[in-house]
Amino acid sequence: MFSGLITELKEQAVELARTIRTREFWIYSCVTVVLAAVAFAAVYLAAGFNPLTRNQLHMAISCRTGEAQIGTIIVGLFVFGLACVFTLGEVTHWIEAQRRSRVPGRRPSRLSFWRPLLHVVGTALLGIGGFLLMSAWCT
Repeated sequence: MFSGLITELKEQAVELARTIRTREFWIYSCVTVVLAAVAFAAVYLAAGFNPLTRNQLHMAISCRTGEAQIGTIIVGLFVFGLACVFTLGEVTHWIEAQRRSRVPGRRPSRLSFWRPLLHVVGTALLGIGGFLLMSAWCT
């Protein structure tokens, strides 16, 4: 009973080790880390708009908390979240297309890296722009 479990865990560990050594894994991981860092910074700053949360987090900032600011933050984080989903989808599609083009017997195609790169840069700039907008409301 346990031998099947141990065999499966061993196969999963070997697959994980093989996956970690691929270039595609590191590309996807770096993109995820960049977008997550921008998102965490924006959420941390958004927490400063609530006086109770600001005191609990010992934040040394003061932010204007009007309906317009709160609405902009909610809509902005929603738009940034959707942009992150589309960007990760585009990067995944590019990685899979790269992987398929390396199959023996296929003619290697020169896939453009500009489309996923522009998605990543655009999404990061969208998040940074939102962060800077929220920073402008805080002192």
